[in-house]
Amino acid sequence: MLLTNFPNFIQRIIKNSEEDFYQVINGCANCNYAGNLHRHASYYRTVICKEITARVKIQRVICPVCRKTHALIPSDLIPYFQHTLETVVMLLEMLIVKKKYYTRIIEDLNIINPCFSLGHITFYINRFKSNIDNITYYLRVYCEIFLEIPVRDSDIVTQILNLKPKYFNVNYFLKLNRSFMDTPIKK
Repeated sequence: MLLTNFPNFIQRIIKNSEEDFYQVINGCANCNYAGNLHRHASYYRTVICKEITARVKIQRVICPVCRKTHALIPSDLIPYFQHTLETVVMLLEMLIVKKKYYTRIIEDLNIINPCFSLGHITFYINRFKSNIDNITYYLRVYCEIFLEIPVRDSDIVTQILNLKPKYFNVNYFLKLNRSFMDTPIKK
């Protein structure tokens, strides 16, 4: 899986664009092949934005040397999640930083898009909190951001917002080879 930047990805979804989201990718992370990876296949994925729910075609590429395939995931998305990065970070900010109530958030968001539920919010908060140690490690080691001990959840969300969520999402994935919302590593 490769997180890659597709300009205006969310705007193109909102406009109901059917175009492929594809970029030429150089180099295989698996075998260090330096040439272009080839288009291989695609699959559809449901994406839930603040404004709309849509099906998006995710392109896959293959390395001509080692035959490893990679999905090209737009940096606006979190791997294996339906809600966009913007939506998940917005929910985290509303709950953790602004301390809004769950019911108020659901009421506000369901006016725009009825695909939000208490279950989604609870899942995202729990998953985020289970990854606090990994996120703190990333901020300290790769961003040289040292947070006061004990680390507050609101400080982490604020740092993600300060770094710009797309930048944070892509670089966290590149450095730690996992999403900041992945299933926690078992110790």
